[in-house]
This record gives sequence, C-alpha cells and structure tokens, in this order.
Amino acid sequence: MGEAVNGNLSVRAVADTTRMEWAPSPSGSVWRKRVHLVGPPESGQVTSVVRYEPRSRFPAHDHPQGEEILVLEGVFSDEHGNWPPARFSSIRKAFAMHLFRSLAASCSSS
Repeated sequence: MGEAVNGNLSVRAVADTTRMEWAPSPSGSVWRKRVHLVGPPESGQVTSVVRYEPRSRFPAHDHPQGEEILVLEGVFSDEHGNWPPARFSSIRKAFAMHLFRSLAASCSSS
C-alpha cells in the first residue's frame, strides 16, 4: 500500500528536519528523515536526508519513480560512486540500488 508525505508536488511544502525524529531503515544502520514520499515506503518516489553508520548495508532495491537523498553523516556508496556528507544524490532512472559500504561518519547532525 502506498503512503504520502508532501506528495502533491503542485503544493509548496516546507520540512523542518531539525524538528523531525530520525527513523531507522529496515537495516537498522541507515537513518533517515523523509521529506517527500509517494508510494510504498521502501520502493516509492522518495526524498530524504540520511545518515549512515559505519559499515552500513542494505539489500538491493528498486525506486522506479526515483529517489533523492542528502547525506548528512557517513558515506553513501553504490555501483555509481560515493556520496560523502553534504552531497545530494538524485536518482531519476529506475534501477536497483545497492549500498555496498558506508564509511565512518565525518560530520555531526542533530
């Protein structure tokens, strides 16, 4: 079943992530604050700020309508490269994403 967080893109939305709680991913070692979601939580169109604990991993999964992430801690690494803190990744095409490693955190967040 699909969910929606700021799902209507024709309506301006503001998300104060400093007031949001970190939510764990199914892996338990990747934490996120979702600011946009349309569809299923683990495969829908999503925009999140994320933090990765050292050596985080999760299985390959699809986001057919795209995924956008802003890395706040750790390093997101997949078959396309590495995204350290303060890097924004916008994955527009449908493909199976697989995090194969996450390095030690190198900045702090609230």
